[in-house]
Amino acid sequence: MKKKTKQFLTILAIVMILFSSIEVINHIKDSFAIRKTEKLLENYKQKIPNEKLRQAKEKNNDVIGWIRINDTNIDYPIVQTDNNDYYLTHDFYKNKNQAGWIYMDFRNQMNFSNRNTILYGHGRIDGTMFGTLKQLLKKDWWETETHSYLTTESMNKSIQWEIFSVYTIKAETYYLNTYFSNQDGYKTFLKTMKKRSLFSFDVPLNTKDQILTLSTCKKDYNIRIVVHAKKIKEESLI
Repeated sequence: MKKKTKQFLTILAIVMILFSSIEVINHIKDSFAIRKTEKLLENYKQKIPNEKLRQAKEKNNDVIGWIRINDTNIDYPIVQTDNNDYYLTHDFYKNKNQAGWIYMDFRNQMNFSNRNTILYGHGRIDGTMFGTLKQLLKKDWWETETHSYLTTESMNKSIQWEIFSVYTIKAETYYLNTYFSNQDGYKTFLKTMKKRSLFSFDVPLNTKDQILTLSTCKKDYNIRIVVHAKKIKEESLI
């Protein structure tokens, strides 16, 4: 009996090692594909917003905008389709890839006109996608003034956002609300999001404000890193 148990444990260990090896290989393959895409995107980043978005859209007709956060690796085209699952497992070229891509909630208007516009991306260990969003959880990150702002671009406008809340939370749907039936509901929502923050931001909020929400997974897939920012400036790109 002991011999059989030992054999079983040995086989189990081998299976686990093989499974882990396959996972590592797949992760490396996915990362390689993303890095290759990032090199292509570097050519776009040097162009004016309208032109870089136009060129990106020629490669993928789901492109609706761009997001950039200072001193992070987050500088990507944003895509959107008719569901929130596709770009969890597909890359910029719509190839199968567990790294996914940065995408907007399908319920949102592509021009960032909702009260709460939501962007999703995987928190990749290699730092791609929203992998560097975890830097915003560090207190010393906020010692640099420009770190409080991020920029999005759509086909006809550029928007600057000021961050007012950063936190981690177990997976839930409340912060992912895109529709609010009345002013009181939205007021409560904003108050709750600000109260959750790990840090105190001196950013006033009211029910006329539009916000941007970034959502990604931490190492524990059941824990989310969430960032909320308020629209403070909008410029036409036409």
